[in-house]
Amino acid sequence: MEKYIICSDIHGRKEIFRDMLAQASEMTGGNIDGIIIAGDLETDPSYITDAVYQTITSDCSINMVAGNCDGWHRYSTGRLPDSLKIDTKSGHRIFVGHGHLMYPLRTDMISYLAESEGCDIAVFGHTHMIMNEKCGGVLILNAGALKDRSYMILTPDNDGGPSAVSYWVS
Repeated sequence: MEKYIICSDIHGRKEIFRDMLAQASEMTGGNIDGIIIAGDLETDPSYITDAVYQTITSDCSINMVAGNCDGWHRYSTGRLPDSLKIDTKSGHRIFVGHGHLMYPLRTDMISYLAESEGCDIAVFGHTHMIMNEKCGGVLILNAGALKDRSYMILTPDNDGGPSAVSYWVS
């Protein structure tokens, strides 16, 4: 399992985003394979890309979806998707959506949606509430709101499976 930074609900707080990248990079020794942003950026996606490449590396994959507050990106060039799937090198498949289009937003429904897409990990945002639980065969993750300084790092556990830990930007 590769290492991914997971965040959501940035809501334009660029300085917190940069601080999070610096902190996560320091904690992992710069060993980050990708970043997953589950919507509500409220900033230009190119800013996100530039910040990641300046702080971590250009080898880091950047995966972003649109949230309900990202409407101005929906119709622009380079539109953010409503959801996406990430195939990891270790054989896991991650479903990413903001959550505002996933109703009812319950763990069993998120698990069902992820499984129907062939995914064993689901990442969402929208609620601003941290979640890290297993439902059926799906690990469901919500990093909370980066605007409130919370994020996660998804890493392999001792058996090589997925495991996530929540952190606060200091």
